[in-house]
Formats: sequence, structure tokens, C-alpha cells
Amino acid sequence: MPETAIEAKGLTKKYGDMFAIRDIDLQLNQGDLFGFIGPNGAGKTTTIKMLCTLLEPTAGTATVCGFDVVQQADRVRQQLGAVLTGERSIYWKLTGRENLQYFAALYHLPPAVAQQQIAELLARFDLAKRADELVEKYSTGMKQRIAIAKALLAKPPVILLDEPTLGLDPQAARNLRELIRELKADGHTILLTTHYMEEADQLSDRIG
Repeated sequence: MPETAIEAKGLTKKYGDMFAIRDIDLQLNQGDLFGFIGPNGAGKTTTIKMLCTLLEPTAGTATVCGFDVVQQADRVRQQLGAVLTGERSIYWKLTGRENLQYFAALYHLPPAVAQQQIAELLARFDLAKRADELVEKYSTGMKQRIAIAKALLAKPPVILLDEPTLGLDPQAARNLRELIRELKADGHTILLTTHYMEEADQLSDRIG
């Protein structure tokens, strides 16, 4: 049987008297692509933030690759790469290449491994020709691609993508969706949030 990559039971986040999410149950096996669909305010980003240890649940439990998101947060972070909507996860005053070099050092990748990974990611994400330009000069689609490339530097088995095509023009969105399909084909487990039903239907094995 496939191993469980993400599991949540009764996952709840409450702010005062308001529930951001309540009693979420979720299970993704290795290699699954799950589309978490809902309008703004439905708790999609909150769920992602709890799974990647940025928020602590009010109640319930969640694991990533068998590691508890509260009790084993450091181990959880080693298992996943995440791109969150509205969060600037890259430095606009650095070039695309410098961003990847900086984060590769943070992830303690050996220099030779980092150099190879960076070259492969820049080529795969169609960024090699502009890798030495400042990120602030990139289009929205390019910024999103370099953010995802950064999330993949350490080759995590699990990828969390929060509204990845939000704000992209139609062609950039199509290109990014094709890239997501390739990541799934590589064996990554992907949790994708979106408020576009068509996008979720096109990409996902399951929708919730």
C-alpha cells in the first residue's frame, strides 16, 4: 500500500471566538495531487500554514511523512517545500541565481550539489537566461517560478502550493499548471489550494 504523506485529523484553528477552519480530516498518499478548493476566507491558507508549521493548531493533529507538525516541526520542515500566497519568500534585491544560492546555503547543501541543483532548476523553470537579473525585474509568473524552484532545492517529497496561479496572466498560468503536472510525474506529493474549480479538476487526483 502507498505510504501516507500528509494526514490531518480534526484539524482546527480558532482566533478568539472565530473558527478559521474546523475539524478538517485529510489524507494524502505519496504521489497524490490533492486540490483543496474554496473561496477566499475558506481557511485554505490557514490549513497550509499549519501543515508547514507556521501556525499551531488549536485542536486536532497533523503529520507530514509521519512527523507531527507540532511535536516534530523541524523534521516536518525537512520534508516539504511550500509557496504561500501573499508571502514574499524570495528576495527581490537579489538575482534569481543569488536567491537559490542563498537558500541552498541555508539548507546546508554541499556546494557541488547546490551548484548542480541550481543549474537544473533554472533550466527546468525556463529562468536560466535571466538568472542573473534582479528578481524585482521579473514578471509575476517568473517570480512564482523562482519561488517554487527555491522550494524544491532540497528535493522535498511534499510540496504545498497555495493559490499558485493567482494573479498570473493566462499563458503564465498554463505554463505553471504544466510544471505542476511534471512535479507530480516526478513522484512529489502535492497539496494545491485554489478557488478555480476548473484548475483543481484539471490538475488533481482528488478534490476537497
